[in-house]
Amino acid sequence: MLWSVTGAVCFLGLMLGRTTADDDEAYRRTTQVVGGLLQDFVAENGHAECSQLTGYDPQDPEQRSKFASDSERKIDCRRLVMGAARMAVQQVQTSGHQPK
Repeated sequence: MLWSVTGAVCFLGLMLGRTTADDDEAYRRTTQVVGGLLQDFVAENGHAECSQLTGYDPQDPEQRSKFASDSERKIDCRRLVMGAARMAVQQVQTSGHQPK
């Protein structure tokens, strides 16, 4: 999964997730909101996997090095990061639940 999407999921967990292990309502709510984020991200970008979106495998050191010198892809990554952040905030706002 794209690291910016992973970060957005973590943000949603912090904002809406459990504060105690037995908070099943928070778990349900967060799972629903995360599902909405993933669905929106894929609908807008076609995929949520880094290698599919950038053409580079972040797990491969050689490809990471090539990515580091590809300024066009870096600009695209900024767009993806901002999009994931925007979608996470929208999910919180439209969820009807108050952040913790």
